[in-house]
Amino acid sequence: MNVVCVCDTPLQVLNCIQYVKNYIREDKDAVDVFVYHQFKNSEIISENMKKSGIFRNVFDIGLFKEYPGLCQKAATLNRMFFPSRFLKHYVINMETKLERGYDRLVFSFPTTLVFAILSLYKPSEIILLEDGIGTYTSDIADDYSSDSLRIFRKIFKNLNLSISPDYYCVRCPELLDSVDERKKLRLYSSQALLTISSDIEKMIFTKKEKQCFLRSR
Repeated sequence: MNVVCVCDTPLQVLNCIQYVKNYIREDKDAVDVFVYHQFKNSEIISENMKKSGIFRNVFDIGLFKEYPGLCQKAATLNRMFFPSRFLKHYVINMETKLERGYDRLVFSFPTTLVFAILSLYKPSEIILLEDGIGTYTSDIADDYSSDSLRIFRKIFKNLNLSISPDYYCVRCPELLDSVDERKKLRLYSSQALLTISSDIEKMIFTKKEKQCFLRSR
């Protein structure tokens, strides 16, 4: 199975690693990850992810160009309409060839990049990873959509601009009151969180970020 993950924060990277460790079969599955470089030390973390051997490919996504006013909305929609061109334009390390298809999409928040991958590859399975308290208090897959995106969903139904996760992979699945029990996955146990992959943490995250993770536990 070809799996693609999308990360744009250090927490998403950490949870992505835990998901891969707990739910990916090394002998049968291959995992690629897209890292959007909008957070501090993202370049260092991305390079360490490449060295870790956890992922088949790590694709670096450069910052999107900003436009004034309505031009920004037009640019966002253009990226969704032409996902292949969008990815080729923003993937920094294009010497690594993009895959032709993915069976499973793993993400934490529905960004333009997520919609582009969803539209381009049409994965048959979607996993929503925990992204903080918002995962428990709202429908992240839909509640944060803009009004313009909701309008375009109705007009262009073939673009696959709606997200319905098949599974929700979180630290405390029992807190997901509105989610079917059959769709809940536990990201890691409380005990596992206390002893979380020290070798992988040393390999991927900076000292300051590891201290932040420890304080959050």
